[in-house]
Amino acid sequence: MRQVYHGMNDLLAELSSPAQPYTGGTMADVVEQSATSRPYRGMLYYHGDKTSYHDFIALSSALSAGLVSLGVRPGDHVAVMLPNSPQMILSIHAAWKAGAVVLPIDIMCREEGLVQAVNGVFASVIIVAGHFYDMVKRIQQRTGIRVIIVTDMEEFLTFPQKIFDGHPGKAVNGCNPAVKPGDLWFKRLLSMYQDAKRPSVHVWPSHPAVTFFNAGNADYGGFVRILHHDLMNTAQQMRVWLGPVLDEWEDRFLLSAPLSSVFGFVNAWGTAMVNHSSCVLVSGTNDLTGVLKSIHKYKVAFILDNAEFFRGIINHPLVQSGRMKFKGLGAGIISSPGLAVEERSYFESLTGARLLECY
Repeated sequence: MRQVYHGMNDLLAELSSPAQPYTGGTMADVVEQSATSRPYRGMLYYHGDKTSYHDFIALSSALSAGLVSLGVRPGDHVAVMLPNSPQMILSIHAAWKAGAVVLPIDIMCREEGLVQAVNGVFASVIIVAGHFYDMVKRIQQRTGIRVIIVTDMEEFLTFPQKIFDGHPGKAVNGCNPAVKPGDLWFKRLLSMYQDAKRPSVHVWPSHPAVTFFNAGNADYGGFVRILHHDLMNTAQQMRVWLGPVLDEWEDRFLLSAPLSSVFGFVNAWGTAMVNHSSCVLVSGTNDLTGVLKSIHKYKVAFILDNAEFFRGIINHPLVQSGRMKFKGLGAGIISSPGLAVEERSYFESLTGARLLECY
């Protein structure tokens, strides 16, 4: 049962717990352990669809086998340019199961930035949403990209029950491009390897897990690499700090912060995984009404995002009118400064949750 706090000072006192020792393993191992313990528990929720741990493991193993068949080897980078979605989480885990390093690319990245990102790590395979396919094809000859794996976000709204049904590449609202020879549909690749087991590749905690690209980070050449050990250690420490207000297995996290960012990838999603928490995926925050409905429907316990996101919630008509109820919300974590003290207090009075800064 989540502990109740009567003031911010009480909560901060509890959150000042000392650093805890790293327990070993990788994030992929954590998910496998969760699947073994409670295979049919919901891991991901996306536009009303649920993906259990059991289904996720099978699908990520299929995709990892597909990546290996395309020549991905341990230490290679697999670029991923997707919004928060089941395909994004699957791509990350599949790359890790193949021994590869994930290169998450911001969906707002422009052509020159994309060229710099994939060339900087010699990525030869990229997984993209359909509406980015034409852009990737335009820059392909300037990079080492050999294969583009394409997915349309809407065709997975029946995910994962009908993942192997239908024709991969069928247009959905006119979004899907005509995929050129040599490139693949995400669903087609999964279907080809749907009975495959996890590749026999051992991934050590000391191996690199993810490389983040930031065109504005000149001091580090635009790249920051995180080892599996570092990813696990940070997520576990966040779990310790949030322990007083976090229920293992029961609490659901809202994944609205992009997984192409360190904050979204490590602090939000990583902490959720080590806590065995279900994740409610939000592809974008332009539709705040839809986001609020998801928070209400799934009784989200934790929200981690920037100040502008929380400001948008505070000022939304559903919240201002009192029609929005935040049942179960325990805490919000702000990734950047900018929320006034009055705004923070107002959010806490509306929701009953605690709002903390983490930047």
